[in-house]
Amino acid sequence: MSISEIKLFNILKEKIGPDEAESLVEYVEAKIESEFQDKQYVLATKVDLLEMRDEISSSLDKKFEEVDKKFKEINTKFEGVYKRFEEIYRKFELQNEKINDLKVQLKSDKADILRWMFIFWVGQIGAILALLKLFFS
Repeated sequence: MSISEIKLFNILKEKIGPDEAESLVEYVEAKIESEFQDKQYVLATKVDLLEMRDEISSSLDKKFEEVDKKFKEINTKFEGVYKRFEEIYRKFELQNEKINDLKVQLKSDKADILRWMFIFWVGQIGAILALLKLFFS
């Protein structure tokens, strides 16, 4: 019996008698012990907290490894997509160069056509003037 239980027993002994006081103190002691046992499973001890910390740490390490693995997979896929994009971009650049070359060629052809049209018109006008001169003379 602890000191507080002895004090409780002495107080109760005077009021309700020694046998009843002892029974009541034993009941209170048993009740307190029962409550303590119930609460003991609810309360976390340092060992429980350390075990929980280790479990959480291990779980987080596994999750980080999974995330890192997924990130590497995504990065590999992204690199493949990036290489494909570079290939497509190079093809577009080549097509753009070809289009620019065609534009230059069209400008050159247009100038040649205009020059020949001018020569043809001058020739036509000369021929018409010669026919008119011949006709009116």
